[in-house]
Formats: sequence, C-alpha cells, structure tokens
Amino acid sequence: MSDKGKTKILIVDDEMIVAADISTRYTNMGYEVIGIYTSAEDALKTIDTHRPDIILIDVHIKGTIDGISAALIIFENHRIPVIFITSNPDEETFKRAIATRPYAFITTPYTNEDLKQGIDLTMNRMNSEKEHNTEDSDHHLAIMDDRLFIHHKHRLVKVSYKDILYVEANRNYCTIQTPEVKYLLTIPLGTVESILPRNQFVRVHRSYVANLFLVEEISELVEELTIKNFKIPVSRRMREHVIKRINMI
Repeated sequence: MSDKGKTKILIVDDEMIVAADISTRYTNMGYEVIGIYTSAEDALKTIDTHRPDIILIDVHIKGTIDGISAALIIFENHRIPVIFITSNPDEETFKRAIATRPYAFITTPYTNEDLKQGIDLTMNRMNSEKEHNTEDSDHHLAIMDDRLFIHHKHRLVKVSYKDILYVEANRNYCTIQTPEVKYLLTIPLGTVESILPRNQFVRVHRSYVANLFLVEEISELVEELTIKNFKIPVSRRMREHVIKRINMI
C-alpha cells in the first residue's frame, strides 16, 4: 500500500482506450493507478520498481508474452495478485488462465461494480492469506468428502454439501447459497459443479446448479424449483433431464 493507504494498481492492456477507461474509473473510486503498459514485457521490467499491490492484465495482450504467461511469471517471481481482463475466453485459454491462480476475472464489457468487485475479492483474499500466512492456491476452496471449507470474511468456514441449496453463476464468479449465508467464490460455476456430488446436485439452468435432495416444490410445467423459499429457474433444455433425476431420488 502507498503511504496514504491507497491500493496501488498496475494496468497491462494493449488496448489503450480500455486501459485508460479502467484507470479513470479506478481513480474516481479512490484507488491509485501507478501505471499503464501496453505490453507484458514492459510491465515485467518495472514491477520491482513500482511494486503494485494488484496487477490487472489482459489475457490476450499482444506481444511475445501473453497475459497468461505474464501472470505465471508474476506469481512465481513476485507473488503479486493478478486480475485478468478477458472477453469470454475459449475453454483451453480459460484452463491456462485458471492454472496461474488469478485472484479474479473482469469480463468486458464491464461496469463500475464489476471493477470494484474484482478489487474487493482480491483484497479479501490477500487479507485472508496474510492473516493465515498462506497462499490460497485453491481459489477460496478446500474440498473434503462431505463438505467444503470456504474463505469468508477472513475465516475458513465449513459448508456441508447437505446445507448447500443451490449454486448460481455470477459472470466469471459464482455464489453458493445456504439457508443463512451466500458465499461468493472467484471460480466459475462449472468448476464448482464438478466438485459437488453428482447424485445430489444437478445443473438445472445454464446459471444454476440445485441440490435435488432439498427440493420442496416443482412448478406444474417444471419451469422452476422451490428450495427453502428460493425460486430456482429450470431451463427448457434441462427439464427432461431434471425430471429424470428427480424420479431417481
């Protein structure tokens, strides 16, 4: 942090209009943008001099080093949190990006809320790692046979599978809803879906995975499920599959 306590941000994006816009928005929010670079190579040369708190980097930045390779170098050599700027990457690119352990993703087109949320998620994870003297390599998740441990408000919180009502996609993040708390994770819905028990959870919509063991009501046309007063939409494409799964319980 700078002497005034402002979070120092470095932006690396070869689209200067985008980089300048992000810089202006963050400055207006009270953050300190200490530099903009249009190539990963130039940014890497100056990291030790500037020592930013957070680096935003375009996944597809042009040059001999792309954003993902740069993020890997930053993680291995500097341990500075990276937030990726991306526009719907393909599956292979996304897997490469996840492997570098980014702290957040910001998808274009973005809003002020998206930009602030990316910083907030990153700062929360940084504070948690500092408090526990660890680096959270599993993106806020520790997985066990019947439960998850989720980093939440600087603590590791146990969340049993039986208490998860549903999981909802939120752009490149997702939220886990329990009866009392909603947890925000910096990983996509598909990753969480692959972790949860397949006999208990099912994708009911492109943006929702539901706990079938907790379903209390099903609408007449199977357009939505009710779990603990939460209404969960069922897409037309998934209805037949959902009916089959419910009949198996």
